[in-house]
Amino acid sequence: MPSGTPKIIYAKGSSPFIEDLAEVGADILSLDWRTSLTQAWKKIGKKKKNTIKCLQGNLDPLKLTIDAESAYTETRKLIEEGQKLPCGHILNLGHGVTPEAKVESAKAFVRASKDLE
Repeated sequence: MPSGTPKIIYAKGSSPFIEDLAEVGADILSLDWRTSLTQAWKKIGKKKKNTIKCLQGNLDPLKLTIDAESAYTETRKLIEEGQKLPCGHILNLGHGVTPEAKVESAKAFVRASKDLE
């Protein structure tokens, strides 16, 4: 791996192990939708061996099965939570797009992130 390439760790259902994951040497911890960004950082932010500089995630994929306006609102809430963190935040889903996702809701997710510009 080239020097400077960020290392990302993701483990679905890992909330009981977040503190351990923060110490494996990754730069970014990707979270599923079951743990809030704020809760995760509270658990790992002050750990001495924490290597995490950024959290990634973690919109519940089912939020893309609802109407587009609600999906947009939920995505904005997640973005706002991420902006309050003392570390970085990469907007992402908490575990992929489900077959039931609505195209308009997925577009609303993307639009919510672009509205930051």
